[in-house]
Amino acid sequence: MKTITVRGQGSYAAKPDYVELTLVLEARATDYDEAMAAAAVQLEQIDSSLQSASFAKGSAKTTVFNVRTEYENVKDEGDTWQNVFKGYLIYHNLSVGFGFDTALLAQTLTALSSSEAKPSLTIEFTLKNVDEAKERLLEEISANALRKARILCSASGVRLGSLQSINYSWEDSRPVSKSEFSLADSMAPRMMKAAIEFSPDDIQLTDNATFVWEIVEVS
Repeated sequence: MKTITVRGQGSYAAKPDYVELTLVLEARATDYDEAMAAAAVQLEQIDSSLQSASFAKGSAKTTVFNVRTEYENVKDEGDTWQNVFKGYLIYHNLSVGFGFDTALLAQTLTALSSSEAKPSLTIEFTLKNVDEAKERLLEEISANALRKARILCSASGVRLGSLQSINYSWEDSRPVSKSEFSLADSMAPRMMKAAIEFSPDDIQLTDNATFVWEIVEVS
């Protein structure tokens, strides 16, 4: 059986409709229990700040929780470097998301900026329904491959037969807009008074798959 192998390519532009905030907290103490207690207080402070911005209790979800010891190199009386225990570091990543809304984003950033936990923030614009966008992309890839195969067969004087196989690897990566949004700490308290309406860049999805069809000789 003779076959034709074609790589289908596709692209799809999706408008971001979801905001995801990543909050990074760090708690340090020389005593383990004190470090854990400090981390718990930070979590309560974040939760309280988010509730003040109309989020439900417990909206921020843990994505990373890491406890490690820290050491530093110091010279002893004999002028020899020693690795000395410094304390415990608790590294806590939290994630909270909501539908794209500039007013709510402003309210949330204002609330978090006033939190005593002082989290580091990363803001990303993404899609609430990633699968739907990927399905649209796969439709484009399939149509592209079929169009190529038909053109090649027509130009070669053969007929396109039945589809024999598809080689595709689905990736679970989370698509995000390339738009960057940041705000100086000193400016966050003012944001509620002047929330800016803006539109993040579309999310560009691209992918490919390999299709194999039977080709039939035209008698």
